[in-house]
Amino acid sequence: MTHESTEPWVNRQQVTGPALHALVIGVSEYAFLPATQDEFPRDDKVTLGLTKLKTPAAGAFRFAKWLRDRYWHPTVKVKTIRLLISPSTEERENEIGNPGENVLPASSANVAAALEDWKTACRGNPDGIAVMYVAGHGVRWDSEYDSLILLEDFGTEGQFLSETVAMEKTLKRMSNTDLPATQFYFADSCRVNPDEAKNWDPDDPPGTPIAPRQREPKNNAVICAPLFNAACTGQTAKGYRSEGTFFSQGLVECLDGYGWMSPSDRPTREIDRYFRITPEGLSLRLPERVQAIAARHGEFQQTEVNRYPLNVTVFSASEKHPVAPVELTVDPKNAAEGAKAILNGDDGNPVIDDGPQPCAPPPLRLPAVPVGKHALIVNPTAPYKQYVSTVMVSLYDGYSGKVTLR
Repeated sequence: MTHESTEPWVNRQQVTGPALHALVIGVSEYAFLPATQDEFPRDDKVTLGLTKLKTPAAGAFRFAKWLRDRYWHPTVKVKTIRLLISPSTEERENEIGNPGENVLPASSANVAAALEDWKTACRGNPDGIAVMYVAGHGVRWDSEYDSLILLEDFGTEGQFLSETVAMEKTLKRMSNTDLPATQFYFADSCRVNPDEAKNWDPDDPPGTPIAPRQREPKNNAVICAPLFNAACTGQTAKGYRSEGTFFSQGLVECLDGYGWMSPSDRPTREIDRYFRITPEGLSLRLPERVQAIAARHGEFQQTEVNRYPLNVTVFSASEKHPVAPVELTVDPKNAAEGAKAILNGDDGNPVIDDGPQPCAPPPLRLPAVPVGKHALIVNPTAPYKQYVSTVMVSLYDGYSGKVTLR
């Protein structure tokens, strides 16, 4: 069975060599779901007690824009991004606006076609990276279908699982020596068992979730393919209007630096010399960030990573050494007069080009100090003694501290 090809939202044909191919899907507007719990669902449709949403499409768009505008890797470049979104009216008017050309609604037919085109684009690219991000209502049906995400036309027919995308089955069918050895999957959805599941025989489910059609030969490739779930089994995923999902916010913040690993002291590859995002680092930092964002809104959300990486790989890196602000207060005030501060790196050389910085009037504010561990030296005038300490300038928090001279 053939299908009509889908044109990528981003299509950089000038990219040669290892490439990143992404498929990004976000669904907030559901054709057959009621707008609120106060509305009665249609009698002729399966709705699983769900309603339309306000944040998944915006979250998917946020991630797609990050890939398009900010992704960097020393050897792998973004070549194609396929974007399918079904935003709410509110998202279309605010966070998303006009996303540009070649953006299709996230219907089951469009997603099935885009999934095959994405896989085809990934072929012949074993040193590249494949990325799939899907956001929307999510359910668990059984152990095989642990992360099913509902598409725009969910509920069209009685075989309603045919209007969902299967994350685990997609991952399994993307294993081949001709496909990228590095793959990343992101499921921004709930993972709850609907009550209706008990009405069907486990051996006769209502439809077949969408996944790549072709089954790849088994054991042909050892791949790194972590699946990052926005919610743990049995839990819901949340978001906040005008900000998108907590998961998408946390993910982009991690990719922008919160989840970076520092350059290796003994690099064996060129990419090890950069600040970089690895599966291990992301699996540690992403749950922290999502929980922190949810807590700001009085919510609780735990993420989960399935299928830990089988080899050491890198998702993205930072072309430049990241910087963060530093604020230093020297006490007592009369000690700050005439005192100057120096920050030295591991090599003993100053990390501030302008030389020693005056500490008065306090606080001393430095807007762009290289991220990392530095030696802080404060040289005061007599009778106060020199102060030496080690400080860590982190990407998101920078450094803020107080020094008491004696």
